[in-house]
Amino acid sequence: EERYTYLPYWYTLFYKQERQGIPPMLPLWANFPKDKNTFKTEDSFMIGTYR
Repeated sequence: EERYTYLPYWYTLFYKQERQGIPPMLPLWANFPKDKNTFKTEDSFMIGTYR
């Protein structure tokens, strides 16, 4: 199944979270604080290293 192809990626993200404190996902408003529309969105997240 396709979902299993993402397991190594998820594993890496959670490893970084454990070792370096980098969150594996954040809500949109955390990445785009100047965009007021992102504060209304409660069900969308960005996954991975994006800062």
